Amino acid sequence: MKDNKSYVLVEKLTKDVNDLEERINNLGKENFKRATIRNIKIFGRFMQMIAPYLLAFILPFVGQSFLFDIPFYPEDVRQNNCYMMNLDNKGIISYQNQYKSFNDDNSRLYIYGKWEKDNNEFYSRTVNTYSIENLTIDKVKELMGKDVLTVEDILGEPISSVKEHKNILTEEELNDNGYIKATKYYEDTDDYIIVKQGIGENIILSLLYVASSLCLMLCVAKVREDFSSFDYYRCYNNINDRYEKISREELETKLLIKKNSLNRLIGDKDEK
Repeated sequence: MKDNKSYVLVEKLTKDVNDLEERINNLGKENFKRATIRNIKIFGRFMQMIAPYLLAFILPFVGQSFLFDIPFYPEDVRQNNCYMMNLDNKGIISYQNQYKSFNDDNSRLYIYGKWEKDNNEFYSRTVNTYSIENLTIDKVKELMGKDVLTVEDILGEPISSVKEHKNILTEEELNDNGYIKATKYYEDTDDYIIVKQGIGENIILSLLYVASSLCLMLCVAKVREDFSSFDYYRCYNNINDRYEKISREELETKLLIKKNSLNRLIGDKDEK
């Protein structure tokens, strides 16, 4: 019975010695494999840590680029030729154009009433203002050939009505029975130039992107702090410990101990 146990122990020690010798011979490959697995696992945990923040960085960028312009990059902007046309029912027409929008581009039609003397010896007249945003240029020109009452019936209620006052009138103003004047803004989409987006506009959009990203990142950090037990640095240390580089000296020491034990066991067996 005792010999059987010795035989089993000799077999086990022999196998351990062979395994250790093989590991020492292939130690470079084994350490490379362990380092590769370690790096992959650490990278995976690192991505797990930064993924929510990465999304908080990317989503506002994609959304703002889709809805507005790309942050930090002044884009090429198409600017149509914009016109401002002034005309009245006396036949006066003037144009002004530029390759950018006018500061005030609200198309309006004004009906100036006849000057009339009021009780306090001042003169006054009514000025009614109408929006003509939805009217074509030809329609506006057509209105200039109609009388005041007809124009008022076509346009309906004015958007504003004010009274002008004067104490002295010129001869021309005294004889004026009222008139119609209009300012019409429009664009020629076939006539345009390409320019770089203004730096100021892009800076504002870029700051908006930075602010929205930071807000999302703070929300992610708060949610992770309150509802997640994930700890990257604890995972990092555990992976490092598990896949630590194997020391050749440590294996050789183990091999030497196993060989000594095996030799003693074989020697004792031979003596018997």
